[in-house]
Amino acid sequence: PSVDTLVVRLEAKLASQPEDAKGWILLARSHDHLGNKDEAWHAYSRARELGMTDDSLELKLAVNLVGEIDN
Repeated sequence: PSVDTLVVRLEAKLASQPEDAKGWILLARSHDHLGNKDEAWHAYSRARELGMTDDSLELKLAVNLVGEIDN
């Protein structure tokens, strides 16, 4: 299956299991890989609410966010 298909499946899983912090991290990484920065940030924010962090992903998303603000 394509990455897009896997993202759709993961989103469906998280709809029924919204407390799966590792799933939210995976979704954030997947959206980041696809260039969906807003969706990646949203998924990562949910993972952080659940107590999960990923320093490299957070830094990458923050840099992208700052770049968008500067434009």
